[in-house]
Amino acid sequence: MVSEKKAATSGGKSTTPNPTKKQWGSEKSPPHLRFRDFVITLALTLIMGYGVGFFATKSLTWPIENQYYRKARWMVVSKLKQGTVITEEELARHTGENDGTVWLSIMLEVYDVTSGAKHYGVGGSYSSFSGRDATRAYATGCFDGAHLTHDIRGLDAKQLEKAINWAEFYRYHETYPFIGYLQPDPVDGDVPGVCDYKLNKAVSPEEVIRMRKVKREAKEVMEDVKGRAEDAARDAKDRVQQAANEAKQAAHGYGNQARDAAEGQAREAKNKASGYVHQAGNVAQDYVQKAQKEAEEGARKVAGQ
Repeated sequence: MVSEKKAATSGGKSTTPNPTKKQWGSEKSPPHLRFRDFVITLALTLIMGYGVGFFATKSLTWPIENQYYRKARWMVVSKLKQGTVITEEELARHTGENDGTVWLSIMLEVYDVTSGAKHYGVGGSYSSFSGRDATRAYATGCFDGAHLTHDIRGLDAKQLEKAINWAEFYRYHETYPFIGYLQPDPVDGDVPGVCDYKLNKAVSPEEVIRMRKVKREAKEVMEDVKGRAEDAARDAKDRVQQAANEAKQAAHGYGNQARDAAEGQAREAKNKASGYVHQAGNVAQDYVQKAQKEAEEGARKVAGQ
């Protein structure tokens, strides 16, 4: 008791608990309430995350839309549509001009691309693919009439791989549904020519040979012109170096001449100055001797008197 009073009088804190003050965390919620709060928080978090994903992707199945899901979906859809056959005449009617629907085919697989009508419809940048199977154009990148066909004869492995990649793009696309399989007309005639990417058109093999010959000749002419230009540049450089050496030698010669002339003039001036000094000395000596004689004569006269 004495120590407690001493602590109170000295300003210390009392250790006696205050029964009227509520201690934070002294009362814990029952276990079932804590579990309920956890479940509610988890559910709200999942709902908010799903809502954000749907808002960003516009798809209700976005959580499972990965490569495995897309491949599985394609396998199911392709099996369901296995008996659906579409002719080229029917495909040609769906370009966006008649009923607004736009279809295209690649690797003999028909897709409804109406949702991308701004690209594939009339006036779109890819309208040439609509209403037909243009597998060869997908593979070669040549968009002229000769390559807008399903004929894949003559394509190499790299081009075929490119066509397959485009086909997978449509297979797994969310808004381009698969319709069925194309029944193509028989392929006849010659193989489409090689694509000239600069002109973006197909050319015949004979034209390719001619163009390669022209390019080879042009390359030879350019190499000849380049060689002549290099020779002319080297010759000009040698001439400039020679002119610089001649100018340097001439300047050195002129410098020697000027130095010799300056030394001669200096010697001449020195000689003249020496002559003037000698002449002035002689004149001064004459004046001294004359003054001495006059002084002696004046002294004798004074002494005679």
